[in-house]
Amino acid sequence: MPETLATVTAYRRRDHAGVAQEVLDGAGIEAIVEETDVAKVRVDNLDALRAGDVLNRVDVPLDEIEEADEAKRNEVCPACNSQNVEASRKWQLFGVIAMAVMGIAIAVSRTDAAFFILAATAMYVLTANRWRCVDCAARWD
Repeated sequence: MPETLATVTAYRRRDHAGVAQEVLDGAGIEAIVEETDVAKVRVDNLDALRAGDVLNRVDVPLDEIEEADEAKRNEVCPACNSQNVEASRKWQLFGVIAMAVMGIAIAVSRTDAAFFILAATAMYVLTANRWRCVDCAARWD
């Protein structure tokens, strides 16, 4: 089994995960069942989309849990080790800037210049730090 595995589905019951594993094996997709607090069906990362399609076509009703994705990681500030962190609100900032720039550009009939200003602002938003520490104001990706 390759090292890059993706969870395609998860079940509360091991036998349901076994059925899904057999369906995938029958379709030529090597799958394993990994048991933690739930039974996760995992496949090679490259086969994940095809595995999802195969499982969606199965007529066997299985008690699938809502979230099969990996557990969310808890962000910790690298500067002060605080867990009091929040996601940056950079898209809200971009929206405000975009409305202001377009309003001014329409008022002075310079929408071509506004396009380049918005493109530069979008590049900033895409490269800006993603997390911010509430305690020490540090920012990181």
